[in-house]
Amino acid sequence: MAMEAMTSNDTNKVFAASRILKLILKYRVKEIAKVPEIIQLICYYIDRVADKTVQSTIKKVFQSLVQSHTNEVILTLFKIEDQLQRGTHRSWEILDSFPKAYQVIMEYLLHRLISPQTPKDQETNQETELSKPIVTRAIHELLLVPSQRPEVQTFFASLFIALLFQISFLVTNRNTGTQDELRETEYVDLVSSSVEALKILLRSSGYIDHMSYIQTLGGWELLVNPERHYDGVTLLARSLVVKNCWHNRPVFSFLIRILEDPDCDNYFTALVFLTELLRCPDVESIVNEVSTRVLTDWFKCDDPAIEHLFLQIAELFTKHRNTMRHFHILQPYVLSCCYSSNSDLVIETFLMLQRILKDLSWHHFSNFITELTFTLMYFFEEESEQLRLVVFQIYRSILAKASGMTLVFPLRHQILNLLVLLVLHLKDENGDVVEVCRLSLCRVATILEWSKLKMVFAKKDAFTILSILLQQERSKALWFLKQSVALFKSPQGPIRQVAVWFAGPKGAPGQILRVLDRAEREEMEEEYMAFRYMQRDPDPIVSCLTVQTFYLLEAKERATLAKIPSSSCLCMRRFRRRDG
Repeated sequence: MAMEAMTSNDTNKVFAASRILKLILKYRVKEIAKVPEIIQLICYYIDRVADKTVQSTIKKVFQSLVQSHTNEVILTLFKIEDQLQRGTHRSWEILDSFPKAYQVIMEYLLHRLISPQTPKDQETNQETELSKPIVTRAIHELLLVPSQRPEVQTFFASLFIALLFQISFLVTNRNTGTQDELRETEYVDLVSSSVEALKILLRSSGYIDHMSYIQTLGGWELLVNPERHYDGVTLLARSLVVKNCWHNRPVFSFLIRILEDPDCDNYFTALVFLTELLRCPDVESIVNEVSTRVLTDWFKCDDPAIEHLFLQIAELFTKHRNTMRHFHILQPYVLSCCYSSNSDLVIETFLMLQRILKDLSWHHFSNFITELTFTLMYFFEEESEQLRLVVFQIYRSILAKASGMTLVFPLRHQILNLLVLLVLHLKDENGDVVEVCRLSLCRVATILEWSKLKMVFAKKDAFTILSILLQQERSKALWFLKQSVALFKSPQGPIRQVAVWFAGPKGAPGQILRVLDRAEREEMEEEYMAFRYMQRDPDPIVSCLTVQTFYLLEAKERATLAKIPSSSCLCMRRFRRRDG
């Protein structure tokens, strides 16, 4: 009654009604009835009230209803919109007069879009409940209010991501029955209206060039294609990067806040979008330890799709000075990908490591490079020629970085520990691996300051190199033996042949068993066991060399026993008893 009196031509009635409303507004209007009727009166008469005091009262009423009966206000505005005649201004444009109401409604709709559950402070019944289509349509209408474009800038990041998440959920779950029982027509309308709202958001924010970029590359079509949806998400993010959107930082920060929730439903869409967004220098400059750890928390799950994104992000972290500072957080997860059961992911990991190594300085990343060197030792004998070549190429790059440096113990030890492996892979079936090993050996000679061996290492004759190496480094004979025996398990016959030849006592001077003294031979029980196994090698050359080795070992033992009874051949006697 008071609202109707406000529209009267009788001034006294207007002011009396205004005073009554002011009194009512002192109390909560939670229990007020006829909200739709009041909203309609405000919409019809707000422009006809000239008195500023009365206008102020009406605005307070509207603002109060927006806060306490948001659902009913939104539904009533839709109802008025549907009933309006030509020539009457649009219902949503009433918000031109109520900027605070615009903000309240937009925040409420955003909350409903991100968290579909009804807020606790909004008690609604079935008639005033807002469905997803209504929420999306309401956002669409709000974005069309011309005077509120500056206000839209405030909501851009959260609104952009909320609409993207809704599209992503609808498109990727189309055939899974998780669409709240949407009918096909409702589904199509909701996807269409969500995409349209996203376009209007970009347009009203001044991003016309971004829209053209997306349109030219078919981004909108990809976005609604279930098979290629994530390509569309990537393209959408790329448009913000390529066109240097000034909302990139807020969008990144909003996504990180969303991903802090371990139960985030749209985590994969968020990670896909973030991966592309990290290519933006402005975004890279605000990455900190907190955001990095939020990302790594999502990469702990054993999901190849997520691990693929993680490798991309890890590589991007090495491209910018700021993100490089936080790369140490990612390092354990990068190296763990090397041991994945997914062979495609393993090769992808090593290819990524090969690319980033050139950007990692020895000064800042010596620990990581050293740890990577120890990781490589498990992959030099891979049957995959592509993977084997990449691993050797990575090792060569590490040696190049180590040149001229004062090496700490672990890395220097590992370089020596892989020396025989490099020489034996001069017999590798892959010619590219052979060349990489030859160049790596030259680099090792430089690092270890073995000037006399540098010319020898430049050759490809493994037999000559091994003989001269043993002559110069006699003190490391037992170490070389253990390295050779480790290569008895190589899947390549030619490498096993050289390994057995180098370890055995037969042939040209310099082979290992020929030069070991009594004390060293006493430490060889495991190596003897390895020789026994090699007698059954499928390569006849290897098995023949092994049998000859045993004959020579037995002959040498008999000769030794004939001279001085000692325990020098204890290992061999134990070995014969077991073999017998």
